[in-house]
Amino acid sequence: MFGLVASLLDRLVTVLGWIGAFLIGLIPAIYCYEVAARYFFSAPTTWSYESGGYLLCLGTLLCAPVVTREHGHVAIVFVAETLPMASRRRLESAIGLAAAAVCLAVAATTADEVSSQIARNVQTTAAFAIPKWWLTAALPYALAASGLYFIRDAILTRAAPSA
Repeated sequence: MFGLVASLLDRLVTVLGWIGAFLIGLIPAIYCYEVAARYFFSAPTTWSYESGGYLLCLGTLLCAPVVTREHGHVAIVFVAETLPMASRRRLESAIGLAAAAVCLAVAATTADEVSSQIARNVQTTAAFAIPKWWLTAALPYALAASGLYFIRDAILTRAAPSA
């Protein structure tokens, strides 16, 4: 069962990570379009600036669990590296479980906020306004998926044989 859930999580995170990367890749194209429209056709857009920010926000959140899965996040390991292997594994597991607890707690909090934004029909405060939940809905996903990866790593670290 754990293997099936882990495999599904990996697939979901991979697909959404590629979508996030695509969204981030759209940003330069939108700005190039804006420059061309403004200077060659004297027809500046009203939406390009905000769109870039929206895409960066969504793309970053969709890619965050990929970074967590690949251990690409910042880690200060100078203390752990001085410990014997068994102690290092216990410390890494404890840190992973603490990070998971924080991620999952904040995911629940942000899910409540997204629900509230939907119920109140909250809009962004920009010239190109959109429902705010379109952006914040990615927060609970990013935090929950990252939290699950921290748990998985903590379990696998504890199960790894000591050297």
